[in-house]
Amino acid sequence: MQKLDWQLRCWREAQDKALRAGKVIATLDLSVPNNSPATWIEASAAPAGSPKNRNLQRTRKKNV
Repeated sequence: MQKLDWQLRCWREAQDKALRAGKVIATLDLSVPNNSPATWIEASAAPAGSPKNRNLQRTRKKNV
């Protein structure tokens, strides 16, 4: 569980740094212990998030 805590902390630091610079994280490799490789893009160039699915439940077809 310590590794997950460490990875989340590293992600948070990278996220905060990106926000301060007006960028977003495109990729971030947290498997590297020091100096995790990351790529950044301008926040305005980032693709919009996918729209939320209004129908979250799957409908099952009834066998008739």
